[in-house]
Amino acid sequence: MNIKVATGLDDCPPPPVHVSADGILWAEESIVNARKTKGDVLVGWTGFNDPKDNTWEPLENLRHLPLLLDSYFGKDKTPDE
Repeated sequence: MNIKVATGLDDCPPPPVHVSADGILWAEESIVNARKTKGDVLVGWTGFNDPKDNTWEPLENLRHLPLLLDSYFGKDKTPDE
């Protein structure tokens, strides 16, 4: 059996991390920026390397990711400060 290395995977979307009854959820990789006045953050997604693929998401959508929030806002601060 010969194994070949796949190429061109940068153009493929990453696999979903969780599929629920409402749809597909993707994995957040990093917070790139934040707009405190609007209460949203610019999210970088796992498997998407182009900055144009980043999306603005309400901060409330990331409350389940305390480590990601701590890495951007600091461990001793909340995003609301």
